[in-house]
Amino acid sequence: MVAVLALTLIMSGACSKAEKKMATSAVTAEQLYELSQTDSTLFLLDVRTPAEFEEKRVPFATANIPYDELEENRELLPKDLATPIYCFCRSGRRSGIATETLSAMGYKSVINVLGGIIRWEEVGYPTTSGPFKK
Repeated sequence: MVAVLALTLIMSGACSKAEKKMATSAVTAEQLYELSQTDSTLFLLDVRTPAEFEEKRVPFATANIPYDELEENRELLPKDLATPIYCFCRSGRRSGIATETLSAMGYKSVINVLGGIIRWEEVGYPTTSGPFKK
């Protein structure tokens, strides 16, 4: 009984740490939109495929690198490892994977945009399409 109680306490502590980490490494579409209104240097990395990106994207996207091609395309990422990188995809799953990859590459501030383009459109924010010109 004591062992079960101790394990429960340990696990609840681990969950709290994971939840705190998630809270500091994720934003909602609404928070991203608010931030974009005041920060013109925001680095928004769309990690969907190029076809998805050309079909529909956030107008202020900085770069498009598929989540599984980040290491091969490091030259498209900020040189300064402290630059915050906001990762964006269709729903938040691939961008979550991208945040882990970027952290492993040494980036200090990687943020997953929860809900991705699906949530972005649900709340009525603008999108653009066509060839990317940055």
